[in-house]
Amino acid sequence: MLANHNPNAPVGTAALTRKPAAIEARITFAPPGASRVADEFCALAKAGVLSAVSVGFRPIEAEPRSNERGLLFSAWELLKISLVSVPSDPSAVVMERAAR
Repeated sequence: MLANHNPNAPVGTAALTRKPAAIEARITFAPPGASRVADEFCALAKAGVLSAVSVGFRPIEAEPRSNERGLLFSAWELLKISLVSVPSDPSAVVMERAAR
């Protein structure tokens, strides 16, 4: 889990779960005090200020979407997940926050 796509700013880890129409990730932030950036991003995420994610992936298989623009990726390799303020995909959002 990165802060704003920055490979020099890891803020935690993400455990992935594959769903029929989505990929879900459970984020575990670094322990408090381990990183100023992780502390900041954790607090902003828990407060709801940062509520979007963005992914970086390597396409493996894709085909043009019928009657739409873009491609449909049927196989890909996830490279990273970032917590961001503005996602490229508006549906890539934080769905639930822990109280801790």
